[in-house]
This record gives sequence, structure tokens and C-alpha cells, in this order.
Amino acid sequence: MNIYEALEFLKKHQPLPTDEQISANEIDTFNKVMNYFIDNPDERCIPLMMNAFGDEDGFGVYQLCDDVFNKYEPSKVMPHIKLALTSEYYGVRYWASQWAMDINDIGLFPELKLMLQNPIDEEAHYYCVAALMDIWNKIPETEVSDTIIHFGSLSTNPDILELIEEHKNVLAGL
Repeated sequence: MNIYEALEFLKKHQPLPTDEQISANEIDTFNKVMNYFIDNPDERCIPLMMNAFGDEDGFGVYQLCDDVFNKYEPSKVMPHIKLALTSEYYGVRYWASQWAMDINDIGLFPELKLMLQNPIDEEAHYYCVAALMDIWNKIPETEVSDTIIHFGSLSTNPDILELIEEHKNVLAGL
């Protein structure tokens, strides 16, 4: 694997197929690409990697991609997460919501709030709320806490309700 092969693979897979449709060769190659960029960081991979995620978990490989993104300063990754949160592809949005928790940047607020309003992104809502809480802990903006509390009043997801309840007094400024 070299830089040309790694970047070309990612360019051709924006995004990868779903877990049901992906071939063993494609997921194996994606794993090799991921490991290549862990060992050989290159900022050109950030947007390509961020937009390569198909639906589901890529047979456990997608979870490991934070090792690629952690090689860079959050300011280098944040603009790409921001764009990925508004992707037309569910898998890209889903995984971006998880990595948003590592960034803690108020600049992600509009995209995370938008995802909370989209029922299609229901499986990502927990990560959106957790990311918003991390942002609020760093920058206690009233609009962020109001969004979290309002979403909690609408949600029926027990995991999200528990997460919000654990932080409700803090969010309300009590």
C-alpha cells in the first residue's frame, strides 16, 4: 500500500457499500488504507476517509478510524466533520456524529441540532446529544443547553433520556 493507492481507493469509495453489499476485498482494502494512514498521516485523507463510511459498521473497521482522525489537531478535522454531518449518506452522518464528540467545537452546533430534528438519524441522536453536552461543558451556551433539554422532552429513547437526566441540573445551571 502506498499513498497513491490509499487515496485512489478512498476517492472511488465515497461512500463504501452497505455491509450487505460490500465485498470482503473492499473491507479488507479499507482496513489496509486505514492502517496506512495511521502509520503515515496525510491530511488529504481526512475528507476522503470521513466520507467513505457506508451504512452499519463496516464489520468493525469503521470504529477504528478514530485512530486516523486522532493523528490531527481537532481544527484540521472539524471542518470535515461539519460537512459530513450534513452528508446525503446516512452512514457518513452517523459516524461523523460519533467523532463530533472528540472535537468539542461550538461550530458543530448547527449541524448537530439539525440531525436531532431528522428522524432518519435516530440511531445517531445519542451521539449528537453527547457531542452537544461535551460542547456545552467547554462553552456553556444557553442555546446548546436549551436544545439538549428540548430534545430530551421529545425523545422516547431511554439511553438518551438517561444521558440528559444525568446532566439536567448542570445544563439548567443549578
